[in-house]
Amino acid sequence: MVVVLSSNFFTNDTSNTRILLGKKKRGFGKGFYNCFGGKLEKSKGEDKHPARGAVRELLEETGIAVPLSVMEEGSVGTINFTFEDRDVNKAMKVHLYCVFLSDGGVQDVNLQRMQPLPTVTIDANQIKGCDEIEPEWFDNVYDIPLHQMFADDTLWLTMLLKHYDDLIQ
Repeated sequence: MVVVLSSNFFTNDTSNTRILLGKKKRGFGKGFYNCFGGKLEKSKGEDKHPARGAVRELLEETGIAVPLSVMEEGSVGTINFTFEDRDVNKAMKVHLYCVFLSDGGVQDVNLQRMQPLPTVTIDANQIKGCDEIEPEWFDNVYDIPLHQMFADDTLWLTMLLKHYDDLIQ
């Protein structure tokens, strides 16, 4: 799973950390917002190198191309989810990454303070959805739609966002 953040993405306001979430159009979590990711493809070696899967999923779901080295630098850890209401696949191990986006413009005043956080410079037109998920920016990480997210996101995601927001303020 990839958390995509920015302190300034195409705005002049650098006072808030922004987050890019995806609203699921189909499948598991339909109608909910989430970060980007999916199943690791064993045939591509992603089970042994999960950052490759994170790069692929982010590109497929948002059009954002992140170099493998940047994704690896953005490794935050793993989260183990359990699903007590399932008979099969009761456990899910999720590899978590965080990357920052920049437009590379002059208003990117917080970029120096963000180093060595993993940062990728992209063009706004690069971001696009797919048939599964629609990316949407939230201008303030304290204003995300937690009521339209999985319950555990209120725990792990809010702690992660607070950590990064403190770093770049």
